[in-house]
Amino acid sequence: MVVRVTAQPQGLLGPIALCLVGVVALVLAAHHWTAVRHAALWISLVLLPPFVVLVGRLGRWRSRTIVLTTHRVMASAGVARRHRASLLLGDILAVHVEQSFFDRVTRRGIVVLETSQESFSLDRVRRPDALARVIDFQRAQIPRAHDMPPSDVDELDEAREIGLVSDDEHDERWRHLFGWTHRPR
Repeated sequence: MVVRVTAQPQGLLGPIALCLVGVVALVLAAHHWTAVRHAALWISLVLLPPFVVLVGRLGRWRSRTIVLTTHRVMASAGVARRHRASLLLGDILAVHVEQSFFDRVTRRGIVVLETSQESFSLDRVRRPDALARVIDFQRAQIPRAHDMPPSDVDELDEAREIGLVSDDEHDERWRHLFGWTHRPR
């Protein structure tokens, strides 16, 4: 693993502040008025919605993870239902960052990975420019299929297993290596 990133804890400050202000107000009111002290349980139900929102946002924030390895980018998210996606670094054609003005001020944004078929967005992360640079650096370290000399059959098979060479390229290089018109199966 090269880098592990959790998403930016956006949206947590409001519910945290609302819960804290509500608890402090309830304690102060119960300390000064006996009627509030007797009805404190019912009054505390007012704090239930901000608390539920806080727990939901906290769970959603803690469940988002982006992992960059030497060969792939993996993203997972979801509390009750997990969504996982994986993308080989060799399949990435371009990396760019999307940021609004507020995102630039708070140093967060969305990293977009472009492939030949689609674009793949990584959730709001802190310092997206740094993550994009690390992904670009790791992409540059991976040898492309056409750059790899087929010097050894074992290396060629290993390159196919880790995804550096597609099945068609593997068969073509195998035929070229042995001078065959087709590969025996």
